[in-house]
Amino acid sequence: MKALMIKDTYSIWKQMKLMVLMVVIFSVVPTPFLNIFAVTYASMIPYTAAALDEQSRWPAMAAMMPYRPMDMVLSKYALGWIFIGGAMMISLVAGAVRALVMQTVFTYSVICIGAMAALVVMSITMPLIFKFGVEKGRLVVIFLIALICGSAAAVSKVDIQNMPVNGLFLIVGVVVTVVISGVSVFIACRIYERSMR
Repeated sequence: MKALMIKDTYSIWKQMKLMVLMVVIFSVVPTPFLNIFAVTYASMIPYTAAALDEQSRWPAMAAMMPYRPMDMVLSKYALGWIFIGGAMMISLVAGAVRALVMQTVFTYSVICIGAMAALVVMSITMPLIFKFGVEKGRLVVIFLIALICGSAAAVSKVDIQNMPVNGLFLIVGVVVTVVISGVSVFIACRIYERSMR
């Protein structure tokens, strides 16, 4: 699976640099929507990799190699997890620095909730991408963009200051997100296995 992730990283290197730049810019701007969008935007990286795979007919070549369906699926999910985690860390650091410089209150919970929303969005759409493909599933991509923008807007509207966001709330959110991600990986693996038959 490591080799697959390295392959994806090389193939989307230009998009990665653009994403990192956008995440940094959106994280520094003192607007909740852009801060959340910076994290949720990272969930689009696996779809870029999947689109490039389709264009190069990689799935057909991979079928002749000793890769398990689980490896093929998990490599895409892991790519998304890594980028969402990285975007979250950049946003947290940028938000903390901005709060220190501007002497404002920094609510890290918003970024954490945004990261969980991004993971849920990815979990919902990844099985659809494996089922229909990126090129054929243009409606899925439109649905994905709408979900990302909607998630960012919804989370940015949450009044965290007056909401009982505590450690238990975040722990429950993490557990629910992990369960949804696990179910999504299982479904995507079954879909990929059937497509290879």
